[in-house]
Amino acid sequence: MKHLDDINNDLQTGSTGTQNHPIDTRMDSIRPTVSDTPPTWNRPTEPEYVRHHPKVGSARIFFVVAMVFFVGCLGYFFYTFTVGGVSATEDRINVSIVGTSFVTSGVESNYDVIVENTNRVSLEKAVLVLSVPQQAGRADKVQKKILEKLKPGESRRESFPVTLYGAQFEDKKITASIEYAFPGSRAVLVKHSDFPIRIADSPVRLTVTGPKELIVGQDVTYEISFQSKTGIQDVGLKIEYPEGFDVTDTSLTPTAGKYYWEFAKLLAGKAEKLTIHGTFKGSSIAGVGTSLRVYIGSQSHDEKLLESIYAVEPYELQVSESVLSAQVSLNGSSAETYPVYPGTHLSGSVLVKNISQNPISNAEITLIVDGNIIDTSTLTAEQGFYNSQNSSIIWSKSSGSAELGLLAPGGSIVLQFNADVGSTLSSDSTGSVIVSVAGVSQTGDSIKAKNIDQITLQQSARLSLIQSTLYTNGVFDNDGPLPPVVEDPTTYTIQWTVPRQIVDYGDVRVTAQLPVYVDWIKSKPTKLINYNPTTREITWSPGLVSSQGATDPTMSFQVKITPSSSQVNTSPALVELVNISGKNLLTGSYNELKKQNHTTATSGDSEDISGNVVAQ
Repeated sequence: MKHLDDINNDLQTGSTGTQNHPIDTRMDSIRPTVSDTPPTWNRPTEPEYVRHHPKVGSARIFFVVAMVFFVGCLGYFFYTFTVGGVSATEDRINVSIVGTSFVTSGVESNYDVIVENTNRVSLEKAVLVLSVPQQAGRADKVQKKILEKLKPGESRRESFPVTLYGAQFEDKKITASIEYAFPGSRAVLVKHSDFPIRIADSPVRLTVTGPKELIVGQDVTYEISFQSKTGIQDVGLKIEYPEGFDVTDTSLTPTAGKYYWEFAKLLAGKAEKLTIHGTFKGSSIAGVGTSLRVYIGSQSHDEKLLESIYAVEPYELQVSESVLSAQVSLNGSSAETYPVYPGTHLSGSVLVKNISQNPISNAEITLIVDGNIIDTSTLTAEQGFYNSQNSSIIWSKSSGSAELGLLAPGGSIVLQFNADVGSTLSSDSTGSVIVSVAGVSQTGDSIKAKNIDQITLQQSARLSLIQSTLYTNGVFDNDGPLPPVVEDPTTYTIQWTVPRQIVDYGDVRVTAQLPVYVDWIKSKPTKLINYNPTTREITWSPGLVSSQGATDPTMSFQVKITPSSSQVNTSPALVELVNISGKNLLTGSYNELKKQNHTTATSGDSEDISGNVVAQ
């Protein structure tokens, strides 16, 4: 048998190599002989278009193209971002904010944002962004300025208005950032910088006064005072009461519930007041702390959430077990702040009441006089003991107040005391009267409550008017004889000045009248003063006289007198029925004072002649 290799060789050469193989014998009958084959016959050649070539896949082609593109990009970026060995990075972009670190809540301030590109390539598609925080629960306010392109070494400075809101001393933060892309890149990069700001002041002065200690079942009053420094519109005021506080009455009608008020406008310097009356029905556990929080800000569609907050006053309170209430009054006023004047007399009282359902025995009431406004050497009390060591008065059964031995449920007693204000007070003089109570309950438990009520003494000064009758001095040139002469006209300058006090006065007005023989000439300034020729009445309305004002309001006007023979050897009145009035914005009370007439006897002038009588 032939090997396979031999058979394969035979097939390749066209010869079997064996003539007697049975297969060859059978094939001879069908195999053409050599003579039958044309002499020029060869194996046909395949056409060119049917030749077979090795196939290359489309994936391989795409891969090769991608690799070429990637290598090209690497080269481009390397050339673009590496020049002289310096790379373009975020570290070579500087963003800074310039402006004040202390602002007033609700008042706009300007801040400059400076961005500098120290890279050796430009920043493309540059956008400067400033984010300003808003109230809790609201997204930051975002301001944008398009810079487009920032060339190598170029810096830009852009100004942004910023208004922050918050309570005094609250810390805020604004953020400046630049969004940019490097040339040839679609990636947007960001570099930012923060700037801390503190709310140093508020456009509204907000204070709360009232008892610091809450007693279950006790009627209490809180006074909320607020004053705009600049004048603002659409103001909302919201109160969060301590748990268990039941509001019984308010001095102003609420906009919503008994906790929200709206004001169309707060005038600059004008003090406003809201009084809250209520009863505390909360926890009677001694030492429990709570608070009454007052917010003032811009109005919102939702009264439970102010749009922006200008000021917050958290008035901290303490719950007391005491069932004895006490209310102190000065000259009939129980206001939390009471204005006092040097050398005046104070007639005080303390109303004590058992507000429990059970009798209280051995009640003891203590009044402490604090500060240096009251002259303690003048302090006296009916049926009370004065302790000079701590300037206090103690009322008890042993001191002569027999009713305090046993106070029935709902029972009350009024205790009296007297004192004088010091004759001289300095600008830093302070004072207050503070009441504490003690007693024994029906079960024998001790009842004590300190600082249950108090009045703060505020040194004050009554509204006054400084009057001058001038001839030589003043804003007008006067003429005519001095002393005046019968039937010869002489002009005078009348000057009024309202001195500032330690408290603000509003609605200040000065009125006077000219006698029939005196003529009105003119005034300076011409505003705020009016002369009625029919009634001969003069009205000057300076309005607000602020304790923080830069100058004292002053008004001058000129009058003329032509004396009659009936006025010889007299000093006729030039201006009479002088009166000044105004509202003490601290207490809300009106003050009115009648002043002396102006006569031909000059005063406050370099030509003062007290005996300026009419001559013949």
